[in-house]
Amino acid sequence: MSTWLKGVVKSISSGDRLVVVVETKHRKGKPLEKDITLSGVSAPQLGTFDGSRPSEPFAQEAREYMRRLLIGKPVIFKIDYAIPNSNRESATVYLDQRTNVAVAAIGAGWAKHRPPPAGKETQVPAHADMAAAGEKAK
Repeated sequence: MSTWLKGVVKSISSGDRLVVVVETKHRKGKPLEKDITLSGVSAPQLGTFDGSRPSEPFAQEAREYMRRLLIGKPVIFKIDYAIPNSNRESATVYLDQRTNVAVAAIGAGWAKHRPPPAGKETQVPAHADMAAAGEKAK
């Protein structure tokens, strides 16, 4: 089971992905960065730079919502599971130790609740809150 970590949000890749600079002690060299996908969330995907895949509707707005909410702010997070065949991890993220970021994004209407992969259901505790926020946002 993963432990809770502290960090500061460095960048927002999309409405459901962020990069966090992890607070570490006694670490020399480059700071540890985590590329995180929010557990239980699916946001509209941004298109590619070369235009081969266009952005989904509201992808830019979803990313901008997350950017305004999180960029440069301290967060706490817990890795729920690794995403296969990638360098990313899925995590539960809290802003100000009270606001679940996934629930906030779903409640604001910029993301949808996504059930966890088979076998990972118990690793993501806030699914009921996410489902309720999704219903309220409809």
